[in-house]
Amino acid sequence: MRREAEVARGWSGMLLRRPYLLVAAVALLVAAPLLVLGWASDNDTQERFTRAQIESAAHEANVASSSFNDREVQLQETIAALTLTPTPDRSPIGLAVRRGDVPTLQALVDTVQHLYARNVLRAYISVRGEAAILADAPIVVAAPTGTGLVGQLVPGEVLRNCRRGCNDTDFFVTGGVSDDYPGTVDVPSVENISAMIPGPGRGTQLRSVAGLAEIVADLDLARTFADAALPSLALGDDAYLIDGHGRLVGRARGPIAFPLLDLSGDDFIPLIRPAESAVARTGAKDPVNGGTRLIAGASVAGSNWSV
Repeated sequence: MRREAEVARGWSGMLLRRPYLLVAAVALLVAAPLLVLGWASDNDTQERFTRAQIESAAHEANVASSSFNDREVQLQETIAALTLTPTPDRSPIGLAVRRGDVPTLQALVDTVQHLYARNVLRAYISVRGEAAILADAPIVVAAPTGTGLVGQLVPGEVLRNCRRGCNDTDFFVTGGVSDDYPGTVDVPSVENISAMIPGPGRGTQLRSVAGLAEIVADLDLARTFADAALPSLALGDDAYLIDGHGRLVGRARGPIAFPLLDLSGDDFIPLIRPAESAVARTGAKDPVNGGTRLIAGASVAGSNWSV
């Protein structure tokens, strides 16, 4: 006991003679928990920042997808209104076809092309007339004028490559990227949006083969997607439109390659394949710009396409 008291007096005496040791000891006892709390706080802040980035990227993907889809649907509804409303035979195109009114048909395709001048490359109407089937019907009017389409046949892939609106009830309003479209440096990808005045008979196949007339609007996919996606992106972000074959058919910042860049074998594709909701991944390789980035994906409604 006496020795312990002497030791205690020795420590207390030393601390009293050297008060800076007491300050250092107290500072160490106080600072150690604060350092631990600081590290935990930094980790929590980083986690919250990462979560916020992921949520923001997923939101951008959703908005870009929805905006692009809305623009497609708007054009489809315009085409459908001219062809099927209130009924195919009483629609503006149906009435003009029955009367053989070519000037009215020309005015209708001019209207479509002017309404969507930035995005619709051309619009045209074919009329079956004396042809046995609609596939053999020539194009009678086209816009803009001077396209050289009048007298030609509508490309067969317009109906073969239907991406949406392809069931028995709404088959005659279709859209789809053409696998056979050769593309150009200026327009690497196009979507054919068409509507048909169905012919007599029952069943989708018979009514399409015997269709009376068809209107087609060729949509510039790359420009339409860029216009739709760019307003939703933060500075430095980019957005890609990937079709069902894994090809890059649209990009928000910058042109797309010609011929189309095939990403179907890239590890990037499984990360953004269509899902019920937007998905995001950190540390993913960017197949277009290179480097490692945060990547979010969202499906395009009614299709197997992704943004």
